[in-house]
Amino acid sequence: MTPAQRARGAAPVGVVSELPPLEMQVVRYLRLWCDGPESQAEVWQDLANRLGTVRAARALRDFESLMGLVLRNARRPLQRHGVNCTCFGGDEAAFAQMVAYARDGHTEDAGLVAALFVAPAVLPVVIAAALRMATSFAAPPDGERAEEEAEEDPFSAPNVVQLRQHRIH
Repeated sequence: MTPAQRARGAAPVGVVSELPPLEMQVVRYLRLWCDGPESQAEVWQDLANRLGTVRAARALRDFESLMGLVLRNARRPLQRHGVNCTCFGGDEAAFAQMVAYARDGHTEDAGLVAALFVAPAVLPVVIAAALRMATSFAAPPDGERAEEEAEEDPFSAPNVVQLRQHRIH
């Protein structure tokens, strides 16, 4: 890959602070994820703080699935800016737009954008993964987080009666 080809996906196209919330979060998480294990832990921590551990586990699994699909099936290495960079590049913009289109139900648009960075054969799978991720990233309604945290261990609920185990033989 030539430096000019590499620069295409990294060329600045906007300022992070001007992105809508979902796209801003996606760009940030993309950068952190590609930065290594310590930064990936920061993705988990942020999701857990926002969503609670139950929903965060699902969101992280969905994000990890999408990232794996994209990185394994990329047409070329996905270009990104540094974690704290205030601008974002073309690849980051395309990735974030693909997720936003999928969330909004515009699957054809999501597929067209995703075709810029992944192989055509995996487009339907990538779009489905982007939709799952965007859905799981949605903040819970007020009060739902506390209820979900309480539901984390279903056997500790007050209406569960523990039965004694009986041996058959």
